[in-house]
Amino acid sequence: MHRRRPKSRTRSPSGEASSPLHIPRDPTALDHTAPRRTAITRTAPQSFELAARIKEANPRIKIIFGGPHPTALPKESLEFGDIVVTHEGDFTLPEVCRRLRDDFENPVLGDVLGVASKTNDGEIKINKDRPFLTSEELSSLPFPEYTEHEKQYITHNVVNTSRGCPFECEYCSVIDNFGRQFRFTDDDYTIELIKYTIGIRRRPIFFGDDIFNANRGRVKRILSRILDEGIDMPRWFAQVRVESACDPEMLKLMARTGCSGRRSTIPSRRSLRAAFPGSGRSSISTSFGAG
Repeated sequence: MHRRRPKSRTRSPSGEASSPLHIPRDPTALDHTAPRRTAITRTAPQSFELAARIKEANPRIKIIFGGPHPTALPKESLEFGDIVVTHEGDFTLPEVCRRLRDDFENPVLGDVLGVASKTNDGEIKINKDRPFLTSEELSSLPFPEYTEHEKQYITHNVVNTSRGCPFECEYCSVIDNFGRQFRFTDDDYTIELIKYTIGIRRRPIFFGDDIFNANRGRVKRILSRILDEGIDMPRWFAQVRVESACDPEMLKLMARTGCSGRRSTIPSRRSLRAAFPGSGRSSISTSFGAG
C-alpha cells in the first residue's frame, strides 16, 4: 500500500482530527479479506476511521476487531466492524477465520466462544467468554512472525511472557481483559523467545507483561539464565510494581542484563497495604523513592 503525505486533515468517527488514509479503490485489491485491528482506547478512533475507510472502499470486507477497547465496548466496535474477538484471541481468531473460509458472507459464529458479531440484519450477538489460556498453553504458542518489509520498520521489539495480574487495583482494566490468575510462559520458552526476538532485528526490547515482577523468583531465574548463557541483550524496559524497589537482588540483575528503565505501577491503597503489611506511610514512601 502506497503511503502519501496527507495534505489535509479529516475527522475520525469520534470527532477528533486525524490524517486521511490512502485506501486502494480497486475492489479486487481488498476483496474477500478480513482485516484485523487491535485497539486500545487511545487508538480506537484511528482504528474506527481505518475500518470506515476500508468499508467505503469495499463493503464486502469483514472487519475483525480485538484488544482491550473492543473487549470492553463490543457494541461500539461493531458500529464500525463485523466481528469482535474478546479477551485473548490466540485460539478464537483462527476459529473465526476458519468459519469465514467456510462461508465468508454468512459465517456461523454462534458457538464460537469469545466472539461478538453483527448479523447481516444488524443484530448484535455476544457469545460466552472463552476460558483464559493456561501457562502450559501460553508456553506452546508459536513465536510471532514478521515479513521482511515489516522488519524494516521495527523500532523496538515487544516480548510478552505473562498475562493476568494477581492484584486488585480499582482503576486497572488488566483483570477485566486477562483475568486475576497470573499465567506465564515456562523458563525455557521465555529464553528461546528472547533469543528469537533479538535475532529478528536488534532493537530495544519492551517486556509487554502487565506486571513483569509479579513472580519475582521467576524473574530472577530468567535474568540469571540470560547472564549464564551469555545472551547479548539490547537495552530493555518493563512494567513493574512499586515494591520491586524492595528487592535489591532483582534490581541488580535487571541492571546487569541491560534494563534501561521501568514503568512503575502505582497500586491502589488496598494493594499497597497488601504489599506492605504492617507498614506505615514512611515505608511506602521509601519504596517510591528507591524506585
